[in-house]
Amino acid sequence: MHSNLKTTPFLVPHLDEYSETVGYKIEGQNKSALFIPDIDKWHVWHKNIVDEVKKVDYAFLDTSFFRDAKLDRDMSKIPYPFTTETTTLFKNESKETKNKIHLSILIIPILH
Repeated sequence: MHSNLKTTPFLVPHLDEYSETVGYKIEGQNKSALFIPDIDKWHVWHKNIVDEVKKVDYAFLDTSFFRDAKLDRDMSKIPYPFTTETTTLFKNESKETKNKIHLSILIIPILH
C-alpha cells in the first residue's frame, strides 16, 4: 500500500534533560498540519510561530496553562506558553489564520 502521508520531525526548545523535544509537520496529499505538543515559550524558538501556522492548514499547539496559574510552584520555572500568550500573538491575524489553530493541553503531573 502506498501512503501519501509525510511526517517531518523538527527540534523545538524544551527541557531536553533526557532527550530532544520535537514538533512535527504532517503533509498529506491535499492538506498539511503543524503539531507542537510540547515547547518552551514561543519567543525562545528560532522560528516565528505565526509564520509557521500560515504555511499549514491546521496547527495543533501546546497551551498547557491558561495563564499564570495558582500552583504551588514558581510559574517562571515552567516554560510552557500560556494560552493567553498564544492568543495574543495571533490577535491581529486574519480569521482564516486563527481558524487553523487548535490548542492542546499537555497533562503534567505535579509532584510534591
